[in-house]
Amino acid sequence: MPLTDPEVAGKLVEVINEFRRLDSKFPIQWVFAFLYVAANEDCKVGDVARALRVVPPTATVVLNGLSERKHDLIKRLRGRPDQREKRVGLTRRGKALMRAIAAHLSDPPRRGA
Repeated sequence: MPLTDPEVAGKLVEVINEFRRLDSKFPIQWVFAFLYVAANEDCKVGDVARALRVVPPTATVVLNGLSERKHDLIKRLRGRPDQREKRVGLTRRGKALMRAIAAHLSDPPRRGA
């Protein structure tokens, strides 16, 4: 059955709440960056910057926030074959968050949500 607009909105609210459970002031730019990395594992920091429409140093600040011990959602990966290339991927905690998000998106809508 196709989702109606209120159903989509309700599911998106649940997804945003997953981030708010981690930190009540989780910045929306971090949400975008996290979702981009989740959809593009082993991506370059420059790719994240382009997706966020920011300069690479700003993307690095955002990614640093996501990789802090408090959040531990992404990790730095070594570039291949250029070891200087900066790449990022999800940590175990980041993958668990993506599973929770996927569950919200695939679950039937809750009544009264």
